[in-house]
Amino acid sequence: MSDGLLTSESTLFDYGCVRGGDLELLSLQGILCAGWDPAFRPDAERRLADVVNLGFVINVIEETEEWAEALRRSW
Repeated sequence: MSDGLLTSESTLFDYGCVRGGDLELLSLQGILCAGWDPAFRPDAERRLADVVNLGFVINVIEETEEWAEALRRSW
């Protein structure tokens, strides 16, 4: 947010949101956001958004094929 990537007009989708803590904080800042997580929110709808956060997905995947699949699905 400090870099101006997110504003109150932005939408964000957190692909790998875990329990949704970041979603709660962003919502309090007026950001329209949603998230999906394979362990904690597997049935959540994956939505189009201006910004897609993959930080907690990309950083933990070690296998190249799984990493590439996560990128394809998030796109």
